[in-house]
Amino acid sequence: MKYIITENRLTNLIGEYINGSYPTAKKIRISPKGTNAEITSFTLPNPQDENDHLILKFMMFGRPDYNIHPRFLKSIENLFGGEKDIKNLIYKWFDEKEVDEDIV
Repeated sequence: MKYIITENRLTNLIGEYINGSYPTAKKIRISPKGTNAEITSFTLPNPQDENDHLILKFMMFGRPDYNIHPRFLKSIENLFGGEKDIKNLIYKWFDEKEVDEDIV
């Protein structure tokens, strides 16, 4: 009998891996006043370096556009890749994670 991991369980496992591997990373949302846009980043403590942005989400006029750092994605795919769409599971985890810092 083959054991199948549900998407919710896999999303939780991915979240546990990310939180354990990147314990200092923060989810930061920047939403300038007077605009219909926001940028949300899951980033390490030195966000001036583009390699520190693990996940970026640009939201313009209600349409999301994600950018996942290739090495970050590869590390997760190596552990959890295969039959599931890992990118979409990372997006789901990212969207469900609470914002640590909200800059308006």
